Amino acid sequence: MSHHVQRNALVLLAALAACGSPSTDLSGGDGGVIADAGASQPVDAGQPGEGLPCNVKDFLLQNCAGCHGETLQNGAVGRLMSRGDLLALSPYGSGKTMAERSLERMAATSGTMPPPPASALSPADQGVLSTYVNAGMPDGTCAPGPVPTVCSSNIHWTLGDLGSSLMNPGLACISCHLARQDGPLFAAAGTLYPSAHEDDRCRGTPSVTVRITDANGVEHVATSNQAGNFSFGGSIPKPYTAQVESGGRVRAMATPQVDGDCNSCHTVQGNRGAAGRIVIP
Repeated sequence: MSHHVQRNALVLLAALAACGSPSTDLSGGDGGVIADAGASQPVDAGQPGEGLPCNVKDFLLQNCAGCHGETLQNGAVGRLMSRGDLLALSPYGSGKTMAERSLERMAATSGTMPPPPASALSPADQGVLSTYVNAGMPDGTCAPGPVPTVCSSNIHWTLGDLGSSLMNPGLACISCHLARQDGPLFAAAGTLYPSAHEDDRCRGTPSVTVRITDANGVEHVATSNQAGNFSFGGSIPKPYTAQVESGGRVRAMATPQVDGDCNSCHTVQGNRGAAGRIVIP
């Protein structure tokens, strides 16, 4: 991939490859199992991340906010973005909070969150939220400023704008190619990583499948290269949805996307609603 080859966007999540939504999403409702009566949100639910520790904030952005964000989608019954959202009572009775109900849905065998095609979250994945809930959901603060970064591969691209498909992982390649007027133009492109806050130019995860379904229902498939970079040529009718597939697991973006420059949102710190990098499932 040439010149600056990006979350959210599941890891979606999502994730995965586009602006305005994390790399993966959790579905609202109960998948048709129980009718929704509408969530009981507090008067002041708080801004995204308000009152939460950083790890819980990132968990919600990566796994919930695509449907349970500022704009509810796909039958979601309420926001899951702040401590106030988590403390809100679920519409399903029994005095359970939205957080408690969410954990039940994540562990369920039907009507699960996240919804198919995304894979269910493992107990270890759920541990971030369950530990916080079991501790009584104490008030926390994710301090402003950059989150500490890592380079899991311990390999950085150091050859500048050499002109290679392995170049500049983590950087937004489409906008760079347009600005420089050289290098190929892509319909969608980005970089896949094992964690959310990987350095710019840090080599990502190879041999992972990225599947995009365009506005006409046509599937487009690419595989990440040695640098973790992936790209799609030609044209992809928008809006589209996307998912990342690795080791039999799937991280999906349920929210349709209109921008294919994935790394412009899935930056090292996250931009426009993305929690950070596109994280493999």
